[in-house]
Amino acid sequence: MEFIYSPTSGSLDVTTPAFQRWIEELSGKVPFELIVRVGSWDGTVISDAASFEVKFYGGYDTVTGRYTMLHPALVPVFEVAGGTESGGVDNIQYAGANYTMWDIKLWSIGQTPRYDKFLDLLEIGLGGTATTPTPSSTVVSPTQEISSTDPCRKCSWVLARCQNDSECVSLTRDSLILLLTSTQSSLQTPMKTTVVDDYGTTAFRGDLYPLMVSLNRAYSSKAWDLLAGEFFCLANGSYDMEYSDVYVDNTMEHMPTKLELVPSVKVELRTYGNTEWDVQINGVVFSYKPIQVSTSSTDYTLPFQNWLRALGSDDSVKLEFQVVNRVFSNLGAITLSIRVFGSFDQDQYQYLMVNPTKIPQFSAVGGLVDIGDGFPRAEANVTLPSMVISSTRQKPQYTKMLKMLSDGIDNSIPVPTTTPTSISRSILSDDTCRQCQDDIALCRDDTDCVESSRDRLVPLLREYGWTQSTSAENEYGSARVSLNLTQVLLTPDIFLSRQGWDLFAAELTCLSISCDLEYGDVASPLLGFHIPTFVNNIFGASVVISLRTYADTAWNIHVNNELLSYTIDTSDTRPIYDAAMALREWIASQLLAYDLLATMYGPEIDSVSGAAILRMYLSGYNMYLAPPWLIPRFEAVGGVTGGADTGLPVAEANVKPWEISLISHSQKPQYGKFLDLLAFGLGTPT
Repeated sequence: MEFIYSPTSGSLDVTTPAFQRWIEELSGKVPFELIVRVGSWDGTVISDAASFEVKFYGGYDTVTGRYTMLHPALVPVFEVAGGTESGGVDNIQYAGANYTMWDIKLWSIGQTPRYDKFLDLLEIGLGGTATTPTPSSTVVSPTQEISSTDPCRKCSWVLARCQNDSECVSLTRDSLILLLTSTQSSLQTPMKTTVVDDYGTTAFRGDLYPLMVSLNRAYSSKAWDLLAGEFFCLANGSYDMEYSDVYVDNTMEHMPTKLELVPSVKVELRTYGNTEWDVQINGVVFSYKPIQVSTSSTDYTLPFQNWLRALGSDDSVKLEFQVVNRVFSNLGAITLSIRVFGSFDQDQYQYLMVNPTKIPQFSAVGGLVDIGDGFPRAEANVTLPSMVISSTRQKPQYTKMLKMLSDGIDNSIPVPTTTPTSISRSILSDDTCRQCQDDIALCRDDTDCVESSRDRLVPLLREYGWTQSTSAENEYGSARVSLNLTQVLLTPDIFLSRQGWDLFAAELTCLSISCDLEYGDVASPLLGFHIPTFVNNIFGASVVISLRTYADTAWNIHVNNELLSYTIDTSDTRPIYDAAMALREWIASQLLAYDLLATMYGPEIDSVSGAAILRMYLSGYNMYLAPPWLIPRFEAVGGVTGGADTGLPVAEANVKPWEISLISHSQKPQYGKFLDLLAFGLGTPT
């Protein structure tokens, strides 16, 4: 048999990968079993030539779980049939292929190898009898027991949550397990095989998620979430999904079966400024129509993104839509890369696998959809989550996984393990928090700073009802978890002096840059290792003020229980821009008297209403946090103030304080060390 490859480009960057793909595809063109494994080309070109390695294997042996040696008569012969054969006079290098056959050696120590037994085994087998070996894929555990040290026991409480919910039990036992053990060929999980080493060892991978679409039993969102939580826990720990006494046939070797989970739906969506979309979820159609068609490619997807987030929060939907990238086309289209997750698991701090009934289907139904003339069509491509079961040398065995899903482990109580507290409560000599020792010492040398931190702030932090927010960090649904400190620090009368506050702000700023706020011996009960807690970097964090004013608007500003008034002479007829600039300069001068730095932007003039917009960023001493009692409050008290029956936007100021959060990943932030630092500094807690 002869196959001819003809390059379609003169560039090695194009022809080399194309040639590699052509070689790999040979296995599908020959009437015998042939596995081709092409090594990677790193893009390095020597004398205008590229080199890479190709390995060929024979048929697959179900007993050993390996691809065999290729029959010598089937070894491909590569010949140059045209094009450039050498590098020319100055480069004696020819296009061609060098061959290294498989290697078989008999060896012994201290003597010439003797192999009569080997010849007899090849000729007559064991005792002259031959039996058909049982394929390794049919091996069953004789004990079907989960040992007391099995790592899967870390998921016992997650499994117990399902066992204590009748709908989840019914979904698992009466539908899912029957589906995964079905003998119907149409429901079998297709297994992909790859060669993983030079010895022909085979890896098997099969995606179970497409089978989930075939679940024919009605089930609640809660039942699915409990089941999805089980799959996450089992996959996240890379636990073995088969009993340890299941061996590769004819060996005493156990090969683990692993579960790999990517819970997110991926959507690549191309849209135009006025494209209308239908999104179908669980049989219900939700429609999006742009309210105002935008000609600016920088902003027209923002309303659509906000609409998607609002759709996800609908009680009938409960999905997390996350736009992770935008690609702008010079033809006017924008492609959004969207990730979609299921519910958030409050116990495991994880976004779960999307319920198959809620896979969103996007359809462009109006506006610019199919323009033609070289313009790409508005459309969406959806990639399902994946739940891959994998093993080497034998098809994945997962009897243990099915048993755990069906019955749990020892009927455990469905209560998650609480995060432990530090035993040592000691700050080591190389702890990064020691980089802040100067700022910590200055606070402890100031009576107000140390007493306010220790006696008023720390008790509040221990007892406060936290506002928690989460966001998905990657396609695996790992959560970034934040606890907002802002409202605690805005509590009146925690700090009693400006100096005390400024020293505390300097200390907190340093801690936010370089310090893990939990002790290193505190490990996550879910993940088994320490996860740091940080304060978001607050250096330069500002109070953000957006103020709308008119040419003659009068203002009162409340700062530190003092009233500052700004009025304009009624005879003053300055244009709005000049009037707004005068207000801007007055505000900056008034705040400077309190040692507050106001960075001003604007005014921007609204040509419709005639209003001016000022934006201000307010910080304290040395770009530290402005004290809570000096955050100004604005009140429009005279002149044109808009609103009511005027038809004009209201003259007002929106004041957003600085934001401070404790942040961790895949767990609620743990901050015992933070409290000890505030109360005891770098010394030993008492």
